[in-house]
Amino acid sequence: MDEPVYLQQDDGIFIFDSTGTLSAADLENNYDAALALLETEAVFISDGVAESFRYRDLGNINMTKQEIEEFTDTIIELLPLIIAIIVFLLFIVLTTLKYIGIFVLTLFGLIIKRNTGITLSYKQVWVLSAYAVTLPTVFFAIIDGLNITIPFAFTLYWVVAVIMLYLIFKEIPQSQVKKEETADDLDRY
Repeated sequence: MDEPVYLQQDDGIFIFDSTGTLSAADLENNYDAALALLETEAVFISDGVAESFRYRDLGNINMTKQEIEEFTDTIIELLPLIIAIIVFLLFIVLTTLKYIGIFVLTLFGLIIKRNTGITLSYKQVWVLSAYAVTLPTVFFAIIDGLNITIPFAFTLYWVVAVIMLYLIFKEIPQSQVKKEETADDLDRY
């Protein structure tokens, strides 16, 4: 190429220079956000600060245009598999985090259960905790989908989940044993 190629984007600029006319210092002085592939190095500029990486640091890689095209074609053919693996791993990680969150909320539920005198098994408290996180999870999923930022979202999520769990426990009727004891106490007077 005879001169560098400049591609302007919304957030910055992409520069491809195989001529060697540009340097990292030139780019840092002129751009706040850029990605430049220069003759001997790659330069990434963010907020006016340049980070460079020399190609020789990758080792002695000599590839022809044909080899690069074959490698790119192979990656493109494997792209559906790569995306499926990434989605599966993301699903596993997010599901695990949700189960951990439900477990923590269950611990709060056990404390609430002990203070209210309701007789529930751990399994029942866990299921109620899973129901309690449903509303805030759906709400924040919609908010994230709309790219709306809520301050203190993590704290708000947990406050809503604990309040929901408390309201669920408030609606559970007292156990039959407690009701009979209360009736016997009233009969004595």
